[in-house]
Amino acid sequence: MTEKDGDQWEVNAAGTPKAITRDPQRGTIPNRPVSPTYTSDEGDEQVYWGCGYVQLTWWSNYAKAGADLGRGLGLLYRPDLVLDRDIAYEIMIRGLTTGRIFANNRTFGKYFTNSTTDYVHARSMVNPGASLTDKQAFAVICHRFEAALSGARK
Repeated sequence: MTEKDGDQWEVNAAGTPKAITRDPQRGTIPNRPVSPTYTSDEGDEQVYWGCGYVQLTWWSNYAKAGADLGRGLGLLYRPDLVLDRDIAYEIMIRGLTTGRIFANNRTFGKYFTNSTTDYVHARSMVNPGASLTDKQAFAVICHRFEAALSGARK
């Protein structure tokens, strides 16, 4: 994997990246010049933007998701597959129930039980760095969605 800033990574079958270049940082800074290492590297350019039901981002998460779902590095090589509804659903369910892929080792069961509904802290599953304001806004949306679903049952 070669990033636009020239940082290079080797990714094993388990989706784990290992740095090839010295002191790399995953991801690149927008509007920076593209490295000659990137432009001269062979292979097809891929875009790893937030898509799917949980907005999977970063190439390393595409690699982890593919490996975790038993698809090897298929999602790393074909990130557009994350747009497939069945694959997006599989990523979402696996992450929420196991805490892997995108969920930062947090599981759905930590925030939702028969006696607990914690939308504010559940936001950390997908975005652990979210501000309290963001988490509270997320919780408001979740409560509205829950109310709409409950109303639809009647």
